[in-house]
Amino acid sequence: MEYDQLKRDLSSQYVQRHPELQFCEQSIPYKQFYFHSQERKKELEFKIIKKITETKHHAEILVENLGDYLSLNRYPDILPYKDTIILPTNASYMNSSVINGVGEENLGMFIATQGPMELTANSFWQLVWDYNVPLIIMGCNFTENEMEKCYQYFPTEDKVKTDDFEVFLTRYTVKFPNLIERVLLIYHPASESSRYLRHIQCTAWPDLSVPEITEDFYSLSYLMTKIECKWKQTKGKILVHCSAGVGRTGVVIAIYNMITEIKSQGTLSVFKTVRLLREQRWGMVATDDQYSFIYKFMEYWISSYLLANNL
Repeated sequence: MEYDQLKRDLSSQYVQRHPELQFCEQSIPYKQFYFHSQERKKELEFKIIKKITETKHHAEILVENLGDYLSLNRYPDILPYKDTIILPTNASYMNSSVINGVGEENLGMFIATQGPMELTANSFWQLVWDYNVPLIIMGCNFTENEMEKCYQYFPTEDKVKTDDFEVFLTRYTVKFPNLIERVLLIYHPASESSRYLRHIQCTAWPDLSVPEITEDFYSLSYLMTKIECKWKQTKGKILVHCSAGVGRTGVVIAIYNMITEIKSQGTLSVFKTVRLLREQRWGMVATDDQYSFIYKFMEYWISSYLLANNL
């Protein structure tokens, strides 16, 4: 199928039937956003979004968690949709989804995946190779609370080797206290070719929770700038992952999409952005705290944008 042309929107029927949901979803001029944000019942909004995007009809189009697929999912209840799954050339399954950015020119801009497992590390790098990914955003640590959240699929010193790839660390920079930027070299022995890519890791973002806005606003804003630059330079899909590939991953993509919407249209809608992300990958933005954080981050970002542009 043509992944970039996904038009499915099952939850829109609920919005169309209820005027109060249409109000929640309407686009807000960004200069009015702060006042709207203060009035929103964010926890209730998120409960509604979950209800209308986790229906039996949504569940019916998830990949079935059977057979060989079972061992390739980090979490058995976080599965991709059949019509948004994106696969590397060497695998018949991978827990990954193609996600749209804002605007026709940004369709299929993102790949959202679970954190690689030892079993899936080679497929992960094949996906990166196949789609010429110029930037990987990692929203987790390898272990959190003594549990593995992501296999160490890239080197912290020398190199990591999988069946088909060798990955080398060529540069390491602590850009902010909680943000590490790396330059990785991927070597593909079969074709005797190699590529460089950027890897940015958020190191202080708890699972199912949110960063500290006062401490991490500038680091996350930097992250958004890097996504924009790499996409414009290369048009290679931007890969975003955390552990499950839905919570922290969903927050990053939601924020980027709303920044893009502000720059292109002058408006934004948190409700609609998150709802549409959940139409493309089950469970994107996983908690009400994460949903509320998106509102808070956009308040900060819009204030910064207004100051920077003397508006």
